[in-house]
Amino acid sequence: MKLYLIFFAGMLFALAIITMLGLTEQATWIIAATMLSTFVIYYGFFDKEKSISLLIFLVKNRKPLQQANELAQILDNENDPDRFLAELSDFLEQHPQIKTKLSKETNSGKATALLNLGQFEQAVQIWENLLPEVAGKSTFIMLEYNTNYSLTVAYLEHGNINIEKAQQYYENLQTLIARKSTPRHLKSSMEESLAVLQARFAFENGDIQPMQAIYEKLLQDKCTARETADFNFRLAMVYEKLGNTAQQRYYLHEVIRNGNKLYFAKIAQEKLDELDCA
Repeated sequence: MKLYLIFFAGMLFALAIITMLGLTEQATWIIAATMLSTFVIYYGFFDKEKSISLLIFLVKNRKPLQQANELAQILDNENDPDRFLAELSDFLEQHPQIKTKLSKETNSGKATALLNLGQFEQAVQIWENLLPEVAGKSTFIMLEYNTNYSLTVAYLEHGNINIEKAQQYYENLQTLIARKSTPRHLKSSMEESLAVLQARFAFENGDIQPMQAIYEKLLQDKCTARETADFNFRLAMVYEKLGNTAQQRYYLHEVIRNGNKLYFAKIAQEKLDELDCA
């Protein structure tokens, strides 16, 4: 009961910080739940000095953190990884304290942008270098999870498929969820996200239905523009396998409409041109 109250109080405190900073939009990298909830939970209740240090950092850097949140929208809602990387570089030069304090998060953000440009090797290298720095450390539990998740996805991406590698990082996720030190409230959300990966594995093994069902469901939820483009691309792949050209065309058009400079928007255009020539 005491542990439950600690986690609940930690989440409330994290929510208060998020509200104070105005971080109401999704930010896939910097200022994620990793820092705001996990740090507060472990540091706030077990290490007062570090908790105070974190709070001072958040308050002192309120404006640049808000800028960082806006910057993330370039990747999440404008689907422009190149511009995101350029502006991130400029931002970190202007705010070296952010670069120092959140180096792991910003590196993960860079890797996400590179993955969405189709630069798989560079993205994987960043995440694989990051993983030993966060593995097994309670204060980085969500970053450890997200890194393993991202690596699994990277090795299941169109043009970069390596099932053996993907399985390796997927098993890391399962181990992390089973770990006794993983908070219960995090386990449930982690388990839900594994269903997407399970569907991706099933698709690569010839079972199409799970991926069709889960991505159709995901499209009904509130999504960023990047997620919308990604989900439509997965469904275009599904209908290509099913031989349903009409539905494949529909989802390819949706990818192009939403994808902007994401690598799979280019692939969608190429596939649509092939269909037009057939």
